[in-house]
Amino acid sequence: MEVDCEPRTGNVTHTPAGLLRESRGFSLVELIVVMAIFIIVIMATSNAFNTLVTHSIQQTKIAESQTGGIVGLEMMRVDLEHAGYGLPWSFPSDITPTYTEPNLGASLTDAPSGVPRAVHTGDHQGPGGSDRLVIRSTVAGTDATAKKWTYATDTSLKKWNSAEDLQAGEKVIVVRSTNVDGVQGKQLVMKSATEFSTTYPPTAAEFMPQAPTDLYLVYGVNQSTALARPFNRVDYYIATPLKAEQIPQRCAPNTYTLYKGVVNHDTTSAAVTAYPLLDCVADMQVIFGVDTNGDGEVDDHVNTVVGVGGGPASAQEIRDQVKEVRVYVLAQEGKLDRSFTYPNQKVRVGDFASDLGQEFDLSTIGADWQHYRWRLYTIVVNPKNLAN
Repeated sequence: MEVDCEPRTGNVTHTPAGLLRESRGFSLVELIVVMAIFIIVIMATSNAFNTLVTHSIQQTKIAESQTGGIVGLEMMRVDLEHAGYGLPWSFPSDITPTYTEPNLGASLTDAPSGVPRAVHTGDHQGPGGSDRLVIRSTVAGTDATAKKWTYATDTSLKKWNSAEDLQAGEKVIVVRSTNVDGVQGKQLVMKSATEFSTTYPPTAAEFMPQAPTDLYLVYGVNQSTALARPFNRVDYYIATPLKAEQIPQRCAPNTYTLYKGVVNHDTTSAAVTAYPLLDCVADMQVIFGVDTNGDGEVDDHVNTVVGVGGGPASAQEIRDQVKEVRVYVLAQEGKLDRSFTYPNQKVRVGDFASDLGQEFDLSTIGADWQHYRWRLYTIVVNPKNLAN
């Protein structure tokens, strides 16, 4: 019998040494290198994200400033275009009116018996040498009544048969329109020195046409409050908000808010209701384009319209001379940005000549003035209701 003496390996499998070497894990050094690269990438991405967020916030604040400027200054533009609308040009020769108007600055009131001026300024009467712009018209009020009007001929009142019709009880003034040899006139109809307005519809004989050829214009002024004066008035000016919490934190120091101040007829309340239009304003200046030779064209620009004798211009002189009103508003855009440097320390807030408007020194704002963006808004308006 033969015996097989050769050793048997059975099912034992031998792994090659090369394969063992290829199956080993990562070393500690390799892991540290990978983690370092990962951290660097994360940090770079984070910095880029932070920069993007900061830039986005800055652009958002700039957009907010621009939107506020557009909306607020558009209100000013509309009021300027309608300056003089509905104003009487004269009073009856046998009646001297007596009306009230708050004293909001030197030579800014026409009370108690002056013919109302359509537009003028308190030159350098505001903070930082800023101007105060005064506008009078019947449409300068804030309620719907101030936008209404009608006319009366003989004994009838024109009806528009729409929401623009004056309603019973609304406060109105009546102006007698004349045209003598091509010369227009607008005389306030009055019953007595203090009765320069009436309630719609007029019932007193004095407020209705006296002859078939008479044309009486009826202008709405206020919905229900007895009139303190035969017109509405709004002032545009810059001021510090009354309450500290009303000052936006993004505003540079020593800047102000641009307000539209509606002068109230209710003498028992505050003289002015102020509506904020634009924050972070450094300065506001007003320049008038005037016609001094009667040819209908602007031939000079002035800070204030001067009358005969060098004093403030009368209502008629303003109607005759003012052809253009230019308003300049220097305001901050966005918020403090230390990565930005504004190039000019002094900004000309105005045009044409060095004595018009003023040169504003931004260093008066504070040490960080150059790290704010500054924009000069310019409004140019040709009033349409001064001489017609």
